[in-house]
Amino acid sequence: MTDTANVAWVGRFKDILEGKRGDSRIKLLHKMLRNESNKPGRGNTGCGYSGLELLPDGTIYATTYLNYAAGPEKHSVMNTRFTMEETDALARRR
Repeated sequence: MTDTANVAWVGRFKDILEGKRGDSRIKLLHKMLRNESNKPGRGNTGCGYSGLELLPDGTIYATTYLNYAAGPEKHSVMNTRFTMEETDALARRR
């Protein structure tokens, strides 16, 4: 485990079949709960896998879960929505 984020992979199905990296990855959520012993990018990395829905207007709707706090109430279901145009614009600004 090397990441503490929920990430959407963008690419073609052919990329998956051929083991290629695809076009990009979009960070959906980041897990903030960490221990002092956790090195950056390692340890305490439990977070969910996204269910993605492409809406008729081109919006991508992601539903996922993550652990955000210690204790029995530590799990949360999260939703986010975005378009590829929005993410491309953000990438150009970097």
